[in-house]
Amino acid sequence: MLMPLDGRAVITYSLDVMLADRRCRSVWIVTKEEEWTTFQDIVQKIFPNQSKSICWVTGGKERQDSVRLALDQLTEKGDALVLIHDAARPFLSREIIDRLLSALDQADAVVPAIQAKDFFESSQSIPNGHPVA
Repeated sequence: MLMPLDGRAVITYSLDVMLADRRCRSVWIVTKEEEWTTFQDIVQKIFPNQSKSICWVTGGKERQDSVRLALDQLTEKGDALVLIHDAARPFLSREIIDRLLSALDQADAVVPAIQAKDFFESSQSIPNGHPVA
């Protein structure tokens, strides 16, 4: 989430989308407690005038533990709909959020799936049997 992408931390791309969405009341960032200051500095630098609530939750040992810890906090706050996003994946879009929220009208839980565009070639079809990067 802290890796740079085009001069900005990867997390900031997801935050752009979430903070701009009028339906989003708050953003919860789940990370190691010792990283909070780093993340808070990045958020303050890139989004100095944002008015939405950004909450911090100490993550768990595994990703699912971190999700559970955040959901436990959200349950106390009574938020009706929760979207979970791994901010290490910077290409969240308004369209994805729209589709998820629309699907939640018909289901209790939804998961986005995006068709992969990667492909593999047999080493037999590559000259000298060596892949080229």
